[in-house]
Amino acid sequence: MLQQCASALVCPLCGASFEVEGRSVVCHNRHTFDLARSGYVNLLPSTRKLAETVGDNQEMLSARKRFLDGGYFDPLVDALRRSARESTEGPVEPEGYAVEVGSGTGYYLAAIKDALAGTPAEELCFFGIDISKAAARMSAGLHKDITFLVADVHKGIPLGSGNARLLLDVFAPRSPQEFARVLHPNGRVVVVIPGSDHLGELVSRFDLLQVHGDKEEIMLKDFEGTLRLTDRTPIQYDVSLPAQAVQDVVEMGPSARHLSDETRLAIDETTALTCTASFVVLTFERL
Repeated sequence: MLQQCASALVCPLCGASFEVEGRSVVCHNRHTFDLARSGYVNLLPSTRKLAETVGDNQEMLSARKRFLDGGYFDPLVDALRRSARESTEGPVEPEGYAVEVGSGTGYYLAAIKDALAGTPAEELCFFGIDISKAAARMSAGLHKDITFLVADVHKGIPLGSGNARLLLDVFAPRSPQEFARVLHPNGRVVVVIPGSDHLGELVSRFDLLQVHGDKEEIMLKDFEGTLRLTDRTPIQYDVSLPAQAVQDVVEMGPSARHLSDETRLAIDETTALTCTASFVVLTFERL
């Protein structure tokens, strides 16, 4: 997929466009980034050293894959599929693309790509961006028809301006100015944040990290002056989690880095739990 979609990329060092040369992408100023054996491209500068706690590690990603493959968040996936079909109606430009920032295992992006099969939008280039090399490695192995990149969206999205027909952000870092820069005039940004009571039963039982009650208000304030909110869709339902899913949903999130031995033991001893799944899907367009 990289060969067909490299023209959508821009160099994170100088902003020039890329071409594929062998197993590398090379910009017009000869900045070169290699294609990894598993198929992703690491666009972080070689001098950039990340702390071990930046991005998801392999254990978190494996837990996330098991959990998402279980279908526990399917109502959210269905809503994202609908939004993707609506946001990509009409003709697709040759330079057009869909991108997910913080793409993790690529689960949501792959679901959207499948939903667009048989429509003009299936001709879009699909990109997943994550700061974690482990995430890019896993997702590139799972989804061969999507191009996965390692990059820091806070430093810039390494894609061309004005061509994103769909930009997806699910529980991931956000950069409103960059979202606005890459968005197509008819494109949409779809951001998913957890509701204040998301997995509340798990949070209270195991003293996990909580969702700030004003998270949505803070996020909307960050987007003021860059993008316009056009739709807000809350999704909430009860989900029954067997023992493995309870472990996985804890291990796949930020709480995994802060669990005591006592809490881990309590989670391991939990046989099943019913809890609340709560999301807010926010759709933005250009001003």
